[in-house]
Amino acid sequence: MGLCHSNSKFQGQIHFEMTHADYQNGYYNGAVLIGNPNLENTQYVYVNLIGIEQITTKGFTVTNQFLDVNLIKLKLNGEPQLHIPFEKQIDWQPIYQNYYSIISDQTLSTIIYLECYLAKSSSASSLSNSVVPNTRQIYVVKTKKDRYDTKAISLIYEPKFAGFAPIIQFNLEKDVYRIGEHLKGKLIIDNTKSQYVLVKNQITILQIIDLLLKNDTKYKRLLPQSMIQQRLDNMHSEKRIIDIDISITQSFKDVCSYPGKLYKVNYVVQLEFMWEDQKTYTMSSDITIINEND
Repeated sequence: MGLCHSNSKFQGQIHFEMTHADYQNGYYNGAVLIGNPNLENTQYVYVNLIGIEQITTKGFTVTNQFLDVNLIKLKLNGEPQLHIPFEKQIDWQPIYQNYYSIISDQTLSTIIYLECYLAKSSSASSLSNSVVPNTRQIYVVKTKKDRYDTKAISLIYEPKFAGFAPIIQFNLEKDVYRIGEHLKGKLIIDNTKSQYVLVKNQITILQIIDLLLKNDTKYKRLLPQSMIQQRLDNMHSEKRIIDIDISITQSFKDVCSYPGKLYKVNYVVQLEFMWEDQKTYTMSSDITIINEND
């Protein structure tokens, strides 16, 4: 937001406001308000995304990226009062952190830089001579701290030999957790489409949850406390739902105490089960556990 001082080229006020800036999904909206202008009919208003920076709580810059992404470019007609809303979804891959060297007591903040200015040309940049003097403004949006997009996980095993086995579905509420949270989900065994009853020991869920630490291409299995064993029998034309609730405790943090500490840790969550043929089948998906309490 700002006030543009009077000069020979422009007289009036420009207020540049951002309502929402979501750098991860590329979604931006806001408005430009121009009051009492003295404008030529050939002038344009620009709003651009010009940079993104990620810093730690102690002020260390982790990444920065200079951009030139146009969110709005509109020709003006010299109206006495203008209210120009904009809503823009841009398709791009934002920078994102996966830095293992960040000290554990620091979190990341994201700063988004946007600019607004008037120009005499439809192909102007903020540094060109066609920009109307005293009309350029910078708007800074700082997130509270880094945000992780989460999504639900749903894994399904549907046997190729239809009619002889139940369908197994493994659902988790989300794929990102913090220390102290609970990993919650459901295991659904659907035998309603099977032609046969499950007799004792026909299917055994060896490990409903097995968390493997994923570090590049190496895996480390966590302590057995993360495992739940279940045996299914006497199921015919029915569906069973087993609740999953595992606390993400200090042990998850302890197992990841590499030199320099880790800011976030990637795991593989997997479900193992065995049919009567004694063959083990596995379903798995990546999750992230953030090594912070805040």
